[in-house]
Formats: sequence, C-alpha cells, structure tokens
Amino acid sequence: MTPGTGPAAGVDVPFTVDADLELDGTMRPWLRRGGDVRIRRGAVPAGLRHVEQDTPVWQRAGGRVLVRYPWGMRFLVEGGASIAYEAGAAAELDLRLFLLSTPWRALALQRGLLPLQASAVMDGAAVHAFAGPPGAGKSTLAAALSVRGYMFFTDDTLLLDPARIDGGMRCYGYKDLKLWPRGAALSRLPPSGRVRTSKGYRKHYAEPPRRSPHPVGCLKTLHRLGRCTVQQAGAVSGVEPMCGRKALEALYPVVHGPWLAQAILGPERLFEWLATLVRGIDVRIFRRPMADVHFDEYVGKIGGALPSASSGQA
Repeated sequence: MTPGTGPAAGVDVPFTVDADLELDGTMRPWLRRGGDVRIRRGAVPAGLRHVEQDTPVWQRAGGRVLVRYPWGMRFLVEGGASIAYEAGAAAELDLRLFLLSTPWRALALQRGLLPLQASAVMDGAAVHAFAGPPGAGKSTLAAALSVRGYMFFTDDTLLLDPARIDGGMRCYGYKDLKLWPRGAALSRLPPSGRVRTSKGYRKHYAEPPRRSPHPVGCLKTLHRLGRCTVQQAGAVSGVEPMCGRKALEALYPVVHGPWLAQAILGPERLFEWLATLVRGIDVRIFRRPMADVHFDEYVGKIGGALPSASSGQA
C-alpha cells in the first residue's frame, strides 16, 4: 500500500502516522495521510545541544531525542509529533527495521505510552503477552500459539496505555513476526521475507496463520518468561502468579529501553506506571526448560493456562 493512505478511520489507534517510506503489515492501520505524526527524510544533526542524557545510541535534550546507528542512520524524534531521518548507506529494509525500534519507542514514550519487550497473541479482545529479554523465546511462543488457534498480535514490542484500564490495560501492536531458523522450525511457521540486508543475518519475517485485524486490544495476562533446567522442571516449571514488589522487580527489566523510559518519563512516573500495570493486570512468571524436545509440551502448558481460551485452542 502507499504510505500515508492507510485505513486508520474507525480503528482505535492512539495516534496516526503519515510516512514517506513503506510501513506495511501490522503497521497498516496506523497509516493515514495527514496523520498525527509526520515521518520524513530530512537533515538530522550529528548531536544535540544542551544534552541532558547521552548514551552511545541516543541523546535527549528536552523534548528531542536523537538516535544514532551505524551506516550513517540517524533519527530525530521531536515532541511526540515527528521523526526526521537520514538513511546514510542503509537500505530501506534496514531503515524500516531501525525506525520501528528505538525511535518509535521514544515517540511512544513522548505520547504517553509504555513499551515492553513482549510478543503477544489475542483471543477475542483479550491480549496475552510474553515478556523477556532477547533470546527468551517470546516470538517463538507467540508463533506457536498462533499455529494453535490464537491470533498473532505483535512481536517484540507491546505498547501499553497506563491511563486506560477497564478490566485490563489498553495495549497496541505494531511489529510483524520475525523468527530465527530455530524458532521457525519449533513453531512450524516457514520463513518469508528477509528482516535485514546484511549477509549472514538469518532472521526472517514469518506469516502467522491468523493475525489480529486491529492493532488494539485489552491486555489480560502478562507472562514474564523464565528458565529452568530439565532436572528442575518437575518442581518449578509452569505458571505462577506474581504481585506487589516481586512483580515490579520482574517487570522493570522488560521495559523496552528502561533508561530511555526514565529519561523521558522520569523514574517516579515510570514506576507509577509499572505499579498501575501490576494492580490492573494478571502478572505471572512462566518457567520452562529451553530444550527443544520439551517445546510442544510447554506450549500446551502455557496455552492451557490462558484464561477464556476457546475450545480447540492450546
């Protein structure tokens, strides 16, 4: 589809986007010509003046966040209203991938949304999320559950709206499913298009059998993915509820970019949002062995633990 002409009308996205580069797939409902956020190629400074926070990847000065990647890619996020970018030597495929990572998360934070490192599936209007660091198995688990009847909702990043809680927290998805070869084999989803142009980078997009037609849902359960050994599995594996301080300690590391979130929100507001999440959502930990031979067993276990699962699912 042509960027900036997407069918956003009638879809309850938190904001719409007018972009001059291709943003398709799960992003499609966000796109509208003349949208709330403007994304355009343009001049981006190498550094900001009056910097308040500075890291190897990003700088913040007031309502401006500068994100810098290799190959000359730079993004300037301003006031939750615009992203300017310079592509450098990067191909558009790589540019899209990096735009929807730190720059997009900075934009979401500026607009009052909290990004979590989580992949998610949907059952009706209920969203079930699986959070953890890279390599925790989030994407593979969401892919496998989509094969078992759930709708795929988002990969890698889930945007939460802490101001909107009514029987769950309003949440949004925007990333297409991406799998490494091992994850594709375990979930039984064949790989499709390449994620990056880099030679030897073996992660590919994958098309789930069912995906949510809308990028908005109500977060009902949030599972912090944990590991255990095969020897421990009988004693500690499975799904356990978490609450209070224990839940807060488990969730802070899966804020997607916690230092960026603290820089934009301030630590008090960030922890207030996490406390709201803990109070309003069913937060759990899901420990399981990571050995491939146990994968189907534990997909069945997590599927069986999800509330309101339809017959035939899990």
